[in-house]
Amino acid sequence: MEVDIKRYKLISCGVLRKEIDSIRDNIPVDVELTEVWLEQGLHREPDRLNKLVKEEIAATESDKENLDAILLGYGLCSYGTVGVKSDIYTIVVPRAHDCITLFLGSKDRYLDEFSKVPGTYWYTPGFISGKFQPGMSEKYAGVYHEFEENYEKYLEKFGDAELAKYIIDSQEQAWIKNYSRGAFVNSGLPGGDELKKKAQKFCRERDWTFEEVKGDFSLLVDLVSGNWDHERFLVIEPGEKLVAGGVTDIITTDSAVREGFDFGGDYENFFVYDGEFREVSSDDSVTIDISTDIVIGIDAGGTYTDATVVSLNEKKVLAASKSSTTYHDLSIGIRNALLKLPDKLLRKAQRLAISTTLATNAIVEEKGSRTGLILIGYDEYTFPKVTIGSGDIKAIVEGCHSIYGNEKESLNEQSLIKTAESMIKKGVEALAISSYMGIRNPEHEIRAAEILSSRFAVPVVTGHELTDDLDSIRRANTVLLNARLMPIISRLVDSINHVVNDLKLSTDIRIVTTDGSLMNTNEARQMPVRMVLSGPAASVMGVRFLTDIESCVLIDMGGTTTDIAVIEGGSAKRTGRGAFVGRYKTSIKATDIRTVGLGGDSGIMWVNNRLIVGPKRVEPISRLASEYPDVKDRLPELKDFKGSDYELVQPAVFFVLISQPENTSFLTAREQLALRFLKNGPLSEVDLAESLNYPYFSLLGLERLEELGIIRRSGLTPTDLMVASGLIDKWDREAAELLINIYAGRSGLSPEEFVHRAWDEVHWLSASAVITETLSDGKENGSFPGCRFCEQANRENGQIKVKYNLRPRLVGIGAPTREMIEGISKYIDAEKIFPRWAEVANAIGAASGAGGMHIDMLIMSEGSGRFDLYSPEGMFTFRSLDDAKSEAIKLSRECAQKYAERMNYDKFSLNIKVHDRSAPTTFNNDVYIDTSVVARMRY
Repeated sequence: MEVDIKRYKLISCGVLRKEIDSIRDNIPVDVELTEVWLEQGLHREPDRLNKLVKEEIAATESDKENLDAILLGYGLCSYGTVGVKSDIYTIVVPRAHDCITLFLGSKDRYLDEFSKVPGTYWYTPGFISGKFQPGMSEKYAGVYHEFEENYEKYLEKFGDAELAKYIIDSQEQAWIKNYSRGAFVNSGLPGGDELKKKAQKFCRERDWTFEEVKGDFSLLVDLVSGNWDHERFLVIEPGEKLVAGGVTDIITTDSAVREGFDFGGDYENFFVYDGEFREVSSDDSVTIDISTDIVIGIDAGGTYTDATVVSLNEKKVLAASKSSTTYHDLSIGIRNALLKLPDKLLRKAQRLAISTTLATNAIVEEKGSRTGLILIGYDEYTFPKVTIGSGDIKAIVEGCHSIYGNEKESLNEQSLIKTAESMIKKGVEALAISSYMGIRNPEHEIRAAEILSSRFAVPVVTGHELTDDLDSIRRANTVLLNARLMPIISRLVDSINHVVNDLKLSTDIRIVTTDGSLMNTNEARQMPVRMVLSGPAASVMGVRFLTDIESCVLIDMGGTTTDIAVIEGGSAKRTGRGAFVGRYKTSIKATDIRTVGLGGDSGIMWVNNRLIVGPKRVEPISRLASEYPDVKDRLPELKDFKGSDYELVQPAVFFVLISQPENTSFLTAREQLALRFLKNGPLSEVDLAESLNYPYFSLLGLERLEELGIIRRSGLTPTDLMVASGLIDKWDREAAELLINIYAGRSGLSPEEFVHRAWDEVHWLSASAVITETLSDGKENGSFPGCRFCEQANRENGQIKVKYNLRPRLVGIGAPTREMIEGISKYIDAEKIFPRWAEVANAIGAASGAGGMHIDMLIMSEGSGRFDLYSPEGMFTFRSLDDAKSEAIKLSRECAQKYAERMNYDKFSLNIKVHDRSAPTTFNNDVYIDTSVVARMRY
């Protein structure tokens, strides 16, 4: 019987020669194999490898050899085989990154070994007995055998042994530092024991661990026998070209790429949870039966507390009121604002939604609990870049993960405990934990939180619960601020609950978050940093509710800050960066809003013959004097005061006690004494210095008490200018006039000229902030004006006058906005709009919001055919992308359910989006980058 002969030509790396020789008896009788052996080590010279393989294929085509296929004894091999093709012959290549897969018999075995110890250097009989030996050179100290020739070339070229060694170490031997294990592939070949001893010797020389791994020739046997299944082999038809593939297939053909690149495709899953998950067909079907019409909106601002009643169904404001914010007890201001609303509307309300600048103001003014920030795995470069307040402490604890989520250094639990103990002894009231690569693997943060929560009676906050930002500095700032804000926001929540219970309102309480969505009080207590810039986000929603304007520039001015946002197509621009508030860069994604320290209560100062407004907030003297009449009586006596360094501080400053801390052990003796004197009421800086028996006003040292929100200073503000002029008809007008005269005397100006300059500074700051945000396109760097020439050209007294035209309309909201930006016309031509209810727009925006939050996960290839899933629950590894996606969806549901249970939501909807990212390569194909899995809850 005649047998059909299959004729193959093997073009292979010489490192496989011994293995091929050993399997010749396993090659079927119907296979006729011709062999071409190229020198080993060409993976270090992929261009040369590519050239030699292509030359061999070209020579075979030129000789018109009678072949059924050309076999390559290579894998991708540093991309050295990319571009290989034949117009005549079929080419077969194992799906492998390199020859190690061929020695071990499968990709799966290679992946197992790689996952066990990524830094593994492999030894095989062919490699050990080849030209280049992986051990240390006997001729040149510190040089490995395989680099002897290159060392000699550098030595001859530069004539300097030290320089030649440096080049070898830094350029060619640098890769050796990445290895920690040597593995000898024992395939049962003759002389194996001697080769094994040689490999062990090489490992000892490098201080590596040694392991023996069993070899498997089945992949080589199937390659030369013609058993080519799709999973293990790439069959390249004539005319097709080999190109780099994805993580799973490793290599593919250009024609397969042209047919379409698919890593599983993008898709969405929709669920409703009401005791159990129910999948629905589309987002239109994701509904929650919550029929809410009448809603109370509250804006607990830095100066005023506003209240509104809104009908969502009719899109109509039914009532509004305003009351002063009471810092010592927020519930008083909230109660007063609510009691000014019609009682019948209060009883009909189904929800009470709160918007507040309290969190933002607390950050800007450096208030909150003293916090100990524990930075796991941070280094000397990142540590100084993490921002903390004057009362906070930061420290590094050992432990680290790689960018891929693998543990590089275990968590030093003893150091963690000692660090926390030291911080608490120094008076910190909360602990914040940020691991350098916690976003890739939160296990150190989770473990640290478990240890510290079980040992210490202070709140413990972790970064992975708050943000998915890879920026370790932003993450650290965010977790610090969250811990610092917790007592402030807890007091706010307690105040709201107290009022609601006392007034017997049957309303569901919600609080506006950074992105404008609503969260309940449990969420607010645990994640208060989500409230940063919630006021501005509510302002944007309020403008959308009150106007039909699709595009505008929004300026919202309050007592402490001014927020500016660009609205286009009915929505505010979103920022890819985290919110930037005060001097802190955070990871909280926000509406693209620029916040500047300018408001009705911004301090007006005279410094170095220049008038400055803000950014620091002070208590308006007119308001303080209306509550404490002795303040006004003291002002005339301070007008002509002279003493020590009084000229170095602002005139007629008063201090008032805001809150008395229970524990004052962390305060200095002078700080404690100052609080004792302020218990009886406000004191001028002059009187307080005299009481403290300290002659130097500029060195009085009360700044930390201000930062911690224990005391507040009172001085001259734009609010006082408005009170003095009659624009605001309340508080103590005479006190405001007295302080204006004192400042005029200090500056050498008339009272009228001083007031004119103060308003000009307010208008210029407003105009420059509007120009900056309008032109910034969401970028945080830089501000207008950027140089002294722009500054001069835009100021009122400049030799050249420049005026800008703002094409979008300028919509002003907030109580002092109309008065404070009317004069902006000196710098910007714009159509200014102040909608009805503008003074309570923030509260209206709060009323019109809806609940929601999101859970973010990321899937990445670890580079060896496996996929790492990074989730809030930790890092998980899978052998296929589909398995990783399935687990991500499962975890999304579990995380959402846990979150709902923790926050007391009994029903919610869940929209899970799965998106693959890829990028084109120079090899005319796309390569997989990662997969994002975003689960959005609505409740």
